[in-house]
Parts: sequence; structure tokens; C-alpha cells
Amino acid sequence: MNEQLPRYKEAQQELMRQIQTTMKNKTLLQDTLKEWQEQLKRGTIDTATYTNSMQQFLQGRSANEWNKVYDDHVKKCNQGLVYYAEKINELEASEETKGSIWPKVGIVAVALVLFFTFLAFSDTKITGLFIFGEDAGKIVFEDGYTREGTRWSEIKGDHYYERCLKIKSEADFTAAKVMGKVTRATEGENMQFILRNDNKGDPAQEVGSCEVRSYEDVIKSCTIKNLEQNKGDYWVCASHPEGDKDQTYFTIAYRVGGERKTALWTGKSWQKLDRSSYTMRVQFMNDDA
Repeated sequence: MNEQLPRYKEAQQELMRQIQTTMKNKTLLQDTLKEWQEQLKRGTIDTATYTNSMQQFLQGRSANEWNKVYDDHVKKCNQGLVYYAEKINELEASEETKGSIWPKVGIVAVALVLFFTFLAFSDTKITGLFIFGEDAGKIVFEDGYTREGTRWSEIKGDHYYERCLKIKSEADFTAAKVMGKVTRATEGENMQFILRNDNKGDPAQEVGSCEVRSYEDVIKSCTIKNLEQNKGDYWVCASHPEGDKDQTYFTIAYRVGGERKTALWTGKSWQKLDRSSYTMRVQFMNDDA
């Protein structure tokens, strides 16, 4: 079997998971805003509570802007699925069927399925927010970067230059799916996402961690499970736990500006910086929700 084939299929599965999550995030956005509007009309919440909840939930964007973000992301994922379907088809086609029309028909069929999936996206009626293929529970809160970074910061070995972003969960959680925009600087792997407690504004004791399994895509992800955490402030970190502290193993996207806070482990202390962010995001989940 061609060594690229399982990588292409894994990339396809990740894109499908991203589409499913994005569709459900959009549904959550619509349902939540509708519910708050109805509560405001019924008088169960006042205008100040409504405005504050809206600001925290939308994180500096309008509902229309979030809808466009979701639509654009699904469109890109569908384009990627068509690309990988073509690549897989090329690898799986035998010498005897290379001249056949059936491989091309298969590509067209995949493209049509993805097209109708995209059309259905804007009117989906899915309720609840679950990650496709995950068994970690329902998403109860999500936090992280608001604008994607275009610059890159080094992550070195032995936890040196571990890069952290301050986040919070407004609900208790039992698992956390972490996603980050990270590239490899070497052929090595063994990258971890770590969730840490907050201690007076500093990253503190590790709550849990997970190891990234797929390194082909720029968006790396894994899920930290078996947690029993209360709502509150936390830090999500990208780290390489082994290797040489003078060697750069990964780079993570970052951005200057905004209201976020970051921290960098220098080997002796945490170096913090306001108004900056690393491109990481966490979906907090609860299997009891």
C-alpha cells in the first residue's frame, strides 16, 4: 500500500470532523441568540444581562461575521475533501482501471455529495453540540483566539519555549479538545497540548495533556480526557516535552493585538505578554451534560 494513502484518508476524516463541528457551532450560535432574544422579550433577563451575554458569546464579532467564518471554513473543507478524494482515487486505481471512466465517476459522486452537504449547511436543524467521532461528551463552552495569527513562534525541546494562551471555561468540564495552528520545524513529532491551572495570572500545575497524532495538516488537535474540572481560568499550552532545549521542533502561529494574554516558559519562569495570542482554541466538554 502506498504510504500516502492512509495519510490522505486520515486528512479526509479530520476535514469531515471539522465540517460537522462547524455546522453544529453555527446551529449553536443561531439557537443561543434566538433563545436570548426570546428571554429578553419575555422579561426573564434584562437588557444589561442580554448585552453582556451577547458580547461574551460573540467575542468581538457580529453574528453575521461568525456565520461567514463558519461558511467559509466549510467551503474550504469541502474543497479539501474533493482534493483528497482525487488523490485517493489515483492511488487506489489499478493499472487495469486507469483508463476506465469509473474512477472519474467516483470523483464526481464525491464532489456532488460534498456540494449538497454544503447546501444543507445553511439550513441545518441539528440540535446540541457534539464533535463527530468523539465520545468525550457535549461541548459546554469554547474559548481561544479570535483572529488567526500570521507570524510564527518557536517551540523548543524539554518544555523550553512552551507557549500558553490564557482561556476560561464558564462551565464544569470532563474533557477538552485542543486545536492549534502549528507547523513542524524538524521531522520529529511528539507534540503535546497541555491544560494548566491559573495561579494569580501565571500558568500553574498541569491539569491534563494529550499528544498530537496527525502531523500532516497545519491545524493540529487532540483531546484531553478523564478530567473533573470546575469552571474558571486556565492556560492552554503547546509544548515539546523531550529533546534539546536549544533545538526548535515546532512553530506556532501568533498575533499581536487584541485582549488576550500569553505566557512563555523560559526554563526558569513564565514570561507573560498582554494583548497577544497564539492560535489555539479549546472546546470544553462534559459527558454528563
